[in-house]
Amino acid sequence: MLLLRTEPTQRVYMSDLDNISTSILRVLARDPRTPNNAIAKEVGVAEATVAARLRQMRENKIMRVALRKDFHAAGYDFQTTVDIATSGRSVHSVAEELAALDAVKAVMIVMRKPEIIITINTKDRQELAHIISDHVSTIRGVAEIETHAVLRIRKSRVRYANLKSKYGD
Repeated sequence: MLLLRTEPTQRVYMSDLDNISTSILRVLARDPRTPNNAIAKEVGVAEATVAARLRQMRENKIMRVALRKDFHAAGYDFQTTVDIATSGRSVHSVAEELAALDAVKAVMIVMRKPEIIITINTKDRQELAHIISDHVSTIRGVAEIETHAVLRIRKSRVRYANLKSKYGD
């Protein structure tokens, strides 16, 4: 998975990168496992150039490469999204406390009520019930909880990339 990441006050646009860096990112966005020698051949530069550009983009926090574990292969057969409405405490404080729970795999603050959506992977429904009743529901500020069991995942592809120019093209 290829993640392009910038600092909160910094935006990196495609037009800010030269053609070589942009081409390298496009190859990796298509297949993150592409080896440097194949990228070099496709982009038309030396393999050392690809390695140097990737290192430079990582050091400048323009991109980072991350692995994502297959939750089924890790022994989890049950995935659930949980909507959480808050009250009496800041949404961000509640989200931080939820994020600290090992069982919680993702925490998203959204622009609606409920204000937080989390993802939990468990081995079964009993484990989910334990996590919800003994951990999530005990967090101060959690007002309402609604769970949504995932029956089938049709697509799970995470690619974060802002490769648009600052002019919208």
